Amino acid sequence: MHKLYCYEEINSPAYKERIFPKLSISQAANLGGAHIKMPDTRRSSYSFYPEQKKTGTIRIGLFGCSFIEGAEIASDYDVPSLLQARFNKAGINDIEVINFGLGGRGVDSMCLLWEFLGKNYDLDYVVFSVFAWHRRRDNSFIFPDAYDPVHARYIVENGNLKLIPVLGSSSSEACAIYNRLIPPWRYIRYENKMPLFLKVLLPQALHQRTNPFYYKIGKSKKEEQLEIYSMLVTKLASQVKNLIIVANDDEIYRLKEKIHSNNVYIMKSYADSAFKNFLYEAPKGHNSALGNQVRADELFSLFMGHGKPTFKIIDVFFDMNSKKGDFKLSRSPLNKYDNISMNIGKYPVASFLKNRNKPYCEGLGNDLDFQKSRVSSLVFTSTNNAFPLPVLLQHDEQIYLSFKVNDNLIKIPIGDIRASTDIAGTLIQKTIFNRHIFSKGPNYSVEFQYPDISLDARGKVSDICVIIGDKVIFQRGFSFKDRIKNFLYRLILDKERVFLNINTDEVYLAAKPGQGVCVDELKEKEGVIDLVLSNKDGYEERYPILSYKINTINALPFDPIFPDPISQQVKQNDSYEIKN
Repeated sequence: MHKLYCYEEINSPAYKERIFPKLSISQAANLGGAHIKMPDTRRSSYSFYPEQKKTGTIRIGLFGCSFIEGAEIASDYDVPSLLQARFNKAGINDIEVINFGLGGRGVDSMCLLWEFLGKNYDLDYVVFSVFAWHRRRDNSFIFPDAYDPVHARYIVENGNLKLIPVLGSSSSEACAIYNRLIPPWRYIRYENKMPLFLKVLLPQALHQRTNPFYYKIGKSKKEEQLEIYSMLVTKLASQVKNLIIVANDDEIYRLKEKIHSNNVYIMKSYADSAFKNFLYEAPKGHNSALGNQVRADELFSLFMGHGKPTFKIIDVFFDMNSKKGDFKLSRSPLNKYDNISMNIGKYPVASFLKNRNKPYCEGLGNDLDFQKSRVSSLVFTSTNNAFPLPVLLQHDEQIYLSFKVNDNLIKIPIGDIRASTDIAGTLIQKTIFNRHIFSKGPNYSVEFQYPDISLDARGKVSDICVIIGDKVIFQRGFSFKDRIKNFLYRLILDKERVFLNINTDEVYLAAKPGQGVCVDELKEKEGVIDLVLSNKDGYEERYPILSYKINTINALPFDPIFPDPISQQVKQNDSYEIKN
């Protein structure tokens, strides 16, 4: 275990002595972890509510993963809090929305959290936000490619649903037992991943195969897990007043064909398909506050019985020629400013971040330090990201791929710069036909399909780089691993194939906690997103970089949720008027 990255964490006193609100250490171990401390300002957390509700109160409990818990957003911008605010704004003040979200968990853990906690809160509606966890989280005792946390899982054996708890009285103890070279029979029998002692004996190519001792040989993981979900939902329906399953996956949505309980409603979420730009995404891939608002609006429409709800979505476009307002062209590099962000009017909506494509990098989602990195300008390549360049831009300047084949220098134009100022521009990619092949010579061929440049060449390839004029922007060297990876291909075809993935130096835009804008407060349906440069002394420059447009999207029609939706329960309130 000491060779694993989690060793120090799970053996620290802080890990072993954690106190979980309203949960025992054993319960937290079976969940694979639990809430430790919730911010006082996030009032929707279960830890801030008494288990006994007031007479006449309707309680809604939202269960899910980090998307429900509220990862990467400021307090009170999690989905349950925003749904609560939506009810309050509509004048419905006798509803409590409680957050039971738990980061990194699947349906198994949601059901356990209901059993350990949720059933004590007299919930009128239990909402499970179910993503495609049957492909990753619930068909094993551990998450993909992880060693910790270990969690309990459900199985179906001889037609019966059965919970297989973890071994150990705490999460750290459960993790140590699971990761033994030869684990207990429980994990050999009910874990579909290849046991560690077999990995030692088998070639690496077989490590991802199903455990040959697994109790369900011959049945696919997906098929098995959907069967378990169906039985879990049926069981839960017998214990709750009303159950709502929010599915973003067609296979989970089709479970409604197998569930025949009158108090179960399975809805297909449209929200993910609406999130098309950086305004709706947080640095590590969760929803931003604006994205969470869409999810909350979707649930609000469902609860209120809106048959055909509509939602306002901000679409972002490249429109470098759209200049609304006067501004002066800057010739100062970006590293001369103390703060750089993207704003819609007075609202900061996104920041520049780095290291997104390095999943185990400690700096994942960190701000790009323009001064420390000595970045002068940015080239936007899509509405999600931007290149940091160490040189000031010039309009119409060409970008080249430069490399040597058998010591012969070759330069191929791959795009032009369209600069609105010296510090910001877009890359206009060159294309030939529809295959993005820019050049083909006697000893090479090049294809550029963002974000990859692929090069096939006969002979020795060296000095691969991307340049603007004579200034090197990206440079690719070779490692021993590269040589081994391509060895067989080169040996058979006498070729060398090289991929230059420019994402390795990519900067991207994402909304940080608290960044966002209320769509209803934007008076114009379209406008510009400014690049805002400011210094500590209050000096500020603005440059229109992108354009946006507010579009109205018709969501999937909702069937009547139940015979007695919330809208019917509160219709006697004369101050409230239902609007579809």
